[in-house]
Amino acid sequence: MSKITSYILADVAEHDASDIYDYTQETHGTRQAETYLAGLETTLGSLVEQPNLGRERPEIREGLRSFIYEQHTIFYRIMSDHLRIVRVLHSRRDMPRHF
Repeated sequence: MSKITSYILADVAEHDASDIYDYTQETHGTRQAETYLAGLETTLGSLVEQPNLGRERPEIREGLRSFIYEQHTIFYRIMSDHLRIVRVLHSRRDMPRHF
């Protein structure tokens, strides 16, 4: 396996991030929404550097991993040279139902 050098958001994960931004902006303001998403991006960068930080989630899907960022859980797969971010879901959600 090559070194992981980047992450790619699946379309649905991009939609999740957009929803997170919209909700946070509506309830807490633009500054907080931008701060939260910047922290999410920093966390994704940390996962690129150490992809095994997240725990394996075979009970949901084989090869799926998760890592918690504040109120959300990042679901991802380790690919040959990148991380594929599958979903970013609020931690209170019924996770398996969204896969």
